[in-house]
Amino acid sequence: MSTYSSAQPTDAEKILAKAIQPNDDSQDLERLRLLLLGSDYIGLLALKNQLQDVNQYTARVASVLAEAIKLRSTENNSALSQALLPSMEEAIERFITSDPQKMANVLYPVMGPAIRKSIHETLNQTLETFNQLLEQSLSPKSLSWRFDAWRTGRKYSEVVLMKTLVYQVEQVFLIHRETSLLLNHIVSEKAIAKDPDMVSSMLSAIQDFMADSFTDESSLNALRLGDLNVLIEQSPYVAIAAVVRGVAPANLRSLLIQTLETVHQRFEPVLKHYDGNSEAFASTQPLLAQCLQAQRQGKNIQKKRPWLAYSVLGLVVAGLSYWSYNEYLERQQLQAKQQLWQQTLAEWNALEGIVILDHQVTANGHVIRGLKDPLATDFTSTLSPQIREQFNPTFEWQAYLSTEPSLTFQRVKQFLNPPQSVELNLEGSTLKVSGTAPVEWVKQLNGAWLYGFGLIQLDLSQLVQVNAQAPLQQMIQAITQTTFFFEQASPVPIASSTEQLPALAEQLKKLKDLATQQQLAVQVTIIGGTDSKGALEFNRRLGLARAQSLVDQLLGLGVPQDLLVAAVSATSSSNGVTAEDGVQRSVTFKVVLERVAKPSG
Repeated sequence: MSTYSSAQPTDAEKILAKAIQPNDDSQDLERLRLLLLGSDYIGLLALKNQLQDVNQYTARVASVLAEAIKLRSTENNSALSQALLPSMEEAIERFITSDPQKMANVLYPVMGPAIRKSIHETLNQTLETFNQLLEQSLSPKSLSWRFDAWRTGRKYSEVVLMKTLVYQVEQVFLIHRETSLLLNHIVSEKAIAKDPDMVSSMLSAIQDFMADSFTDESSLNALRLGDLNVLIEQSPYVAIAAVVRGVAPANLRSLLIQTLETVHQRFEPVLKHYDGNSEAFASTQPLLAQCLQAQRQGKNIQKKRPWLAYSVLGLVVAGLSYWSYNEYLERQQLQAKQQLWQQTLAEWNALEGIVILDHQVTANGHVIRGLKDPLATDFTSTLSPQIREQFNPTFEWQAYLSTEPSLTFQRVKQFLNPPQSVELNLEGSTLKVSGTAPVEWVKQLNGAWLYGFGLIQLDLSQLVQVNAQAPLQQMIQAITQTTFFFEQASPVPIASSTEQLPALAEQLKKLKDLATQQQLAVQVTIIGGTDSKGALEFNRRLGLARAQSLVDQLLGLGVPQDLLVAAVSATSSSNGVTAEDGVQRSVTFKVVLERVAKPSG
């Protein structure tokens, strides 16, 4: 008894004092119970106080609540999740209703990848369907399919898919993602199956490679192995893979997703705590068997080529090619014609005495307007048949006097009509006159000098003026009028011409003496000519040989060597015809006199 009468009350006395009623009978009764039951009674009283005290009871339960839930969840029983499901749903609903923005912020990291994956799958399915429709759009069966669509009231795309899809799901794999172990595997009839465990491991290894090599969100959802396509769908704990031969429809992937969701819902506790035993997943056989779908167009499936469409397309391409080629040829011909016309105009405009001012295209051809010098070459009469046929040119000329040197020189020669012994040369705007001329012609030249020809200066320093009646002039006229003729292709003069050689040799000697007496230098050029027959180079050599033959004969008759010069006529070198052939086969003489410069000093 002394235990309960100490100075400081013990825990038992506190519990007992709390349990004893205020009256004395209650105290005696509680003391009697304490004596009979001992310490057990104290424990019972303490437990009673905890149960009756809400705060103590709540604190006691809270201290073991987490361990109790954890212990319950380790058991293969869904009773706890089913019991908590209504409360969790109500709590989530209230949470969303009270603060939807906070819920959106919480789900943002999860919804982004889910939405992207959904859009990606939808686009892939749309592209697959579009490719199938495009392949059959030009098929001969398209008309009958359109009729069926109109008759049945279905969309044309649905009819095309129903008529053209040919595929078979040969195998379906159910794989645990964390361990890469095969949970279940089914094979269709007549399909060749390899080791399913090895295939499962390879698929998992490929998935891990994708995640490690790129991003954690990367996941492989399709593989192509020759004629086989492997479609893959994944959930947090399990993955399903279907091996398809042929072109799989768009709804097959949806079926795989639904099957995967069903498996995940039914076997979530087992999947979460999977220990390597696959016997629990034997019941997934019917679910996987639903994925072994196949569709055929008949017993003998042959992909027919749309030859009619190919033929029509080929004709269209051929027509376009032919049209493009003709257009190309027309453009090339038009461009070549324009280039030829521009080149022809440039050639005409480059002619001396011709100035093209304007050209116009009319219904009857091309009309060219311009200026033309009277001495210019008349090229219009020598136009080629090609130019006449393509352009039919018509010319409208206005007369004008060209200042081009060659035309100015021709105009001066026509106006002055110099003697044969006079040679005219035009150097810039200076007319140089050399040779021997009668005094009367020189007076006419000085009196008729006109600046209208565009000439500024007249050089007569090399011109020798002689009296027409003087012996020197008579001698020159006699020599220049002498002509020797030749047989065809022969460098030797005919016999009748050689009789003049002695008399000509005497005239040349007297000419030398008379010129020396008058302090004049004289030179006689013997010019050999040929007819229009024969090649150009042959005629040039022949004309020079005729002149040289006559020079040699005159030198043999005593004519001074420094007096004679052999040359060939311009007609022989250009093979032109300016006289009869008999006249061309001759040798003529040109005499040039020059004043001897007086020695200085």
